Amino acid sequence: MRQVLLVLAITFAWQSLYATHLINAINSKELSVEMRGAIFKEMTEAMRTESFAPKLQIELKNNTNAPLKVELEEGYLMEPIESGYQALLMTKPMVVTLQPKGSSKQFLYAMCTQISMSSPNSTIKYKVGKKAPDALLRLAQLIAQKNYQNFGAQQSVWSISDNSPILSISGSSKDMENDLQKFVADWKGVDLEKLKRENHGKDLASIMSVYNGRKLDRNIVFKSDTSSIVSVGYYNEQGELIKPLFENTLFKDGQHSIRYNPFPLALANKRYSVRLVKDDEVFRAYYFMQ
Repeated sequence: MRQVLLVLAITFAWQSLYATHLINAINSKELSVEMRGAIFKEMTEAMRTESFAPKLQIELKNNTNAPLKVELEEGYLMEPIESGYQALLMTKPMVVTLQPKGSSKQFLYAMCTQISMSSPNSTIKYKVGKKAPDALLRLAQLIAQKNYQNFGAQQSVWSISDNSPILSISGSSKDMENDLQKFVADWKGVDLEKLKRENHGKDLASIMSVYNGRKLDRNIVFKSDTSSIVSVGYYNEQGELIKPLFENTLFKDGQHSIRYNPFPLALANKRYSVRLVKDDEVFRAYYFMQ
């Protein structure tokens, strides 16, 4: 009986550990952290089949001889160590308990803050930055509270961070769509109902045409230290290939530039991405709406 009570006491103490903020744990050297773009094949099946999978993964190591409970709330900007990649807005809180000298790998839900700049691949390292500005912070809190981990929420982030049209925000349900559109409209001081009336009957291509501007070709620039097999194509919101530009082509080591049309007529009124897949891993991903 005494042993049972002791086990229960230890279990209770473990569960009731005071949570240390991730930033404080890093600064105090209690915790070592390495963060990078998420490796898709390492995710659970549930994560891989979601419409919006985690963008980052973080490896945590407890440097102390005691259990360590660590937390990080939504609303922080995760900043790339390497230039040329965008900051990501964390949209779901993390709480993890580490055993003494133990380690853990966690996937983080985060959203891109620039609509047509590449999201990270697993070779790109990140660090925890500052809390996002007020509007993005409150939007991240709304996304976390209502579990809007989907492309509609991503569109609302872009509407604030990159000023994409409010009416480009869509959702799997009308309630969610209205919720996100209203949040952004209120922040921008826009009468949402009036905006809808003024754009009644317009399709996505019409709404996006002014924002997208001139339909100039663009280049995917990348460097490879070894020979690699590369594919480039257009993908839908579910990550399914719509149309390839080329597939399984051998690129030798060196600097490369691949030209593509970001707004093909065949994809009018659609949301999609242009992806470069290098050695079976997404190496660049650029998002578009037209």
